[in-house]
Amino acid sequence: MVNVFACMKAGGYRSTANYVSALKDEHILAGHEWTDLLDRVARHALRSANRGLGAPLQALPFPLLDFVESDRDLVEPITRDGPIGFKRLAIIASTFLLREIEASLLLTKHVTCDHAHCLVYIILPASKTDPAALSFSRCKPCLCPDGALHCPLHAALRQRTTLMAWFSTGTAPLAEVPFSPTKEGAVVSKPAQVEEMLAQLKRAALPYNS
Repeated sequence: MVNVFACMKAGGYRSTANYVSALKDEHILAGHEWTDLLDRVARHALRSANRGLGAPLQALPFPLLDFVESDRDLVEPITRDGPIGFKRLAIIASTFLLREIEASLLLTKHVTCDHAHCLVYIILPASKTDPAALSFSRCKPCLCPDGALHCPLHAALRQRTTLMAWFSTGTAPLAEVPFSPTKEGAVVSKPAQVEEMLAQLKRAALPYNS
């Protein structure tokens, strides 16, 4: 136990207490007794692992308006496995409160533009623990009269036009193509999404947490 918590301390883990609870549960379920000595060792190890961590890193808010107005509507990713049309993805993800993994799993067929009522609909996961279980639909209205860069409807329309130009002649139906794919049409991984976001913010000279 001491060696395990020493590794957690070296790695800067902040959720060590959760591992203590899991360790105790597994120990008891295996048919062993959780003794007073083990409890005492766990408390000392936990205090040691948490000592000197300091305050957690505070994430900066994403500067959406500054970001979308900082440069032209860049389509190609600037990192190796980044998504196509990241600026549009940032607008959609910020408007619909999507995490990186949810934005990655979004397919073209999950995004519908209602021109008559100036609305964009997206099918979203109903469960935070299962981002692929899409079953809940939300809509957002057009935020501008002239297709400004920060409008989610026009961002979706621009992205759909780009996807049609890039992938309409591919083997897979366009509806099954990720809404923010790699240049090869594949799903973008969460680390690649984050890497592209940091690279884009750095390119735009905007603040970010590395």
